[in-house]
Amino acid sequence: MINQTKENYSTLLKIEEDMKFLTKSEIRLKILRCLNFSPNSIKEIVKKTGLTYSSVSSNINKLQKRRKL
Repeated sequence: MINQTKENYSTLLKIEEDMKFLTKSEIRLKILRCLNFSPNSIKEIVKKTGLTYSSVSSNINKLQKRRKL
């Protein structure tokens, strides 16, 4: 029971950390919204969001490192 409680707490902390990471950046939110319904290239995301190529590329890299894409 105690191990399960620790596991649950650890899972909740991980979810909280992920939520903070995802919502901390308006750029990441725009990218995720853009990718929500269909795959897009970086160029397509830039065109649809008005973000710079470097911002999109950098944030996609961050999302990939955290296994969110």
